[in-house]
Parts: sequence; structure tokens; C-alpha cells
Amino acid sequence: MRIADHLAKISWTLADKLLFLLYGFFVRLWQISLLPTEEFGLFGHLEVWHVLILTISDGLALQGLIKFGVRAEDRAKVNFMSLILHAGFCLGMSLLLFGLFWGLPAVAEFFNEPRLSIVAVYLPLYVVLSIPRTFCLKLLYRDVQMRAIFSVNLVWFGTMAGLTGYLAATNSLTSFEDLAGIHIIGMAVSSLHMMLITRSQLNFGRAGGLSWQEFWTFGRNTAATVGVNNATLFVEQLIVQKFFGTQIVGIYQAAKTLFRSFDALRDALVGLVFPGAVRLVAERDRDKLHAFLSKAISFYLVVAVVAVALLEFGMAELIITSFLPIKYHSAISLFRLLLVAALFQPIYIGVAFMVARGDTLLLLRFVLICAAVSLGSTLLVGMTGIFQLVPLGSVLYFAVLAALTFRYTARFGGLCFSDLLRAIPDSLDFLRRMASVEGNSRGK
Repeated sequence: MRIADHLAKISWTLADKLLFLLYGFFVRLWQISLLPTEEFGLFGHLEVWHVLILTISDGLALQGLIKFGVRAEDRAKVNFMSLILHAGFCLGMSLLLFGLFWGLPAVAEFFNEPRLSIVAVYLPLYVVLSIPRTFCLKLLYRDVQMRAIFSVNLVWFGTMAGLTGYLAATNSLTSFEDLAGIHIIGMAVSSLHMMLITRSQLNFGRAGGLSWQEFWTFGRNTAATVGVNNATLFVEQLIVQKFFGTQIVGIYQAAKTLFRSFDALRDALVGLVFPGAVRLVAERDRDKLHAFLSKAISFYLVVAVVAVALLEFGMAELIITSFLPIKYHSAISLFRLLLVAALFQPIYIGVAFMVARGDTLLLLRFVLICAAVSLGSTLLVGMTGIFQLVPLGSVLYFAVLAALTFRYTARFGGLCFSDLLRAIPDSLDFLRRMASVEGNSRGK
């Protein structure tokens, strides 16, 4: 399996992730610079809650679109089952958190932030408007339509960038409510556009051989894994809120905003690798599977090492001091510590292989171990009162997960340590072949 054969899809994937990078580095940093740290901290809670709900639902309902939607004749029923579960879970969870933080003011008071109840008011609307976008996006990933994914994300980010520019020009972007409004409107526009793009794929039916039990069993195990993963981030943020307050939450979220480009690239590669891993596992082609996984992990690792080196040695400080006011400059130390986690993320691609093989219960055990280590370390950091160590939990999470996942992928996928560097000779070989083709064409 040659990388050159998939350059078009890889190029559109990279272009899509470039959108995330540009939006995060320019528009999001612009938004942050206009807001007090406490206001951005409140928005950070909304974002983490929103991500928690949607990622659990992704595992419960949306991953099944890829797992069981391989056969065209089953897709109508798979679409129906997935949408019912997705919408029901998202609505139920958002209302549960709404009732917890708005209906019980003592919960918000316990975390020293009464306005968490206001965050809970915005959550259900934000989540409901996200349902069409996230469902239709998975349909595009199922068919690996990376160009279409790029186009819908361009509209999404473009809408939010335009709203940010308007509010900034009118001095109206000053509070959590303003930033939440930008994202809610952007999500509504994106969902509408996404439904128009995928309208030919929105076919639903109840006929087919797939049972609810089979679909639910797969989704339940997958959802438990991603649920623990993202619940860790949810609890981590509440721990930071409890021990350090909303201001530090806002500064930490600023650091995470810069780090999000690594998360976006990781998630994009997992989304790209998963359909191929499902197919190769079904075909039981171990050699192609090994080549596929090792190249994906290695190329990402090379990119991560170069990016982290540049950021650690000056670029991180330059970016933060150039784009953010002094009230956010404490994010520099937090971001530098977070960067260590980026070096472990490439091996996370092996998670797609585990899910493709159906080893979701084992993956859940891995994630539970990582969550315990992460939250335990975050709690200890909170007790010490050293806010500069807040990202330590995230670093340890990915370090432990990388070790466990590498061991699994080595056993069942043939991955070895030398494979982590195979991107270097592969790239040199590709360049030599390109030079040879160019030389031959000139000779003619």
C-alpha cells in the first residue's frame, strides 16, 4: 500500500486540518484576546461538556455507520439506527447536565462558580444543533469524501470567523454569552450545509439483517471507551475549577486551544485509518495492514517531532506573546508541558486498529488505566497548588496509552520500534522516484 496512491485524500485531509489550524491560531486567539480570562474559562466548560456528549455519542451511534455500513444494502437501516441513538443520547445527556448544574445551584457553588448554571442553559441548544452536522460528517468519513469534508468545515469556520469580525468591530465580543452565540450560530449554519451536501446519502429504513442488539453491543463498548476518555477531560476541568478557579481554567483553555491542532490531526488520521483498518482486518491481509498502520503512525510521528521541536524552542512563546494579551501569558508554561503529550499521540492511531478488530473491551481497560493515572495526578497537582503542572494529567494519559497501544499493535499488527522511523526512508524513496520521473520526462 503506497502513500502515493492516496495523495489526493491525504491532501484534502491536510487541507481540512489546516483550516482547524488557521481558525485556532488566528480567529480563536482573536476571540480569546478580547475576553477576560474568566469569561473564556466559562466557555471552556461549555466546550468540554459539548465534546463529552458528542464523542460518547460518536462511539455509541456514529462509529456503527462505518462498522456496519460497508454493505450498501444495509445502509438505510444502519442510518436509521444510528440517528435514533445519536439524537436520543445527545438530547438526554444535555438535559441531564442542564438539570444538574441549573436545577441544583449547590453543585455550581461547590465548584466556586455560580455561573456554571448559565453554561448549562446554553448546552442543550448547542448540542441539538450539532446533531445533524456530526451525523452527516460521519457519512462523509464512511465514504472517505475528504474534499466534501473540507468544504463543509470551510463554511463552518467561515461563518464563525465572520461573526467574530463583526462583533469585534462593534466592540460586542466581551462575554461568555457572546462567544457561545458565535458557536451556536456557526453550528446551525454548518448543520444545514452538511444536510444539503449529504442529502443523497440520507436514506433511512427498517429492513435488513442487522439487529439492534448487535448494533448496540458494538456501540456500547466503543462509547464506554471514548466516554471514559472524555469524562477524564470533563472531571479534570472541574478539578482545576475547584482548586484554581475560573481564571486558571481560562488560561489553561488558551493553552489547549493552541494544542488542539495536534488533537485535530490525530482525530483526522484515526478517522482516515479506521475504514481502511476495518477492510484490511476483514480481508486478513496482515502484510498490507502492517504497512498501512506503520506508515500512518510513522509519518505522523515525524510531523509531531518537528512541530514540537519548533514550538518548544521559541515559537510557543512567540505565538502567545504576539497574539494574546499579558493576562494570558501564563499559558506559555502550560502549553510547553502539553507539547510533551503530542509526542505520544501518533501511536494513538493504533486505537483504530483495536476497534477494527473488535477489541473494544480491552481498549476500555486501557483507557480506564490511563484515566486513573491522569485524574490522580491532576488531583495531586490541585492539592499542591502549582497551576503550572495542570497539564501533567494529559501528558501521563497519552504516555500510558501509547505504551499499552504500542504493545497491542506490535502483537497483532506486527509493529516494531524500527517502524516508527520508516517514514524517513519511504519519503527519500518517494523523492528519488519523483526525481527519476522528472529526469526521464526531460530526457524525452
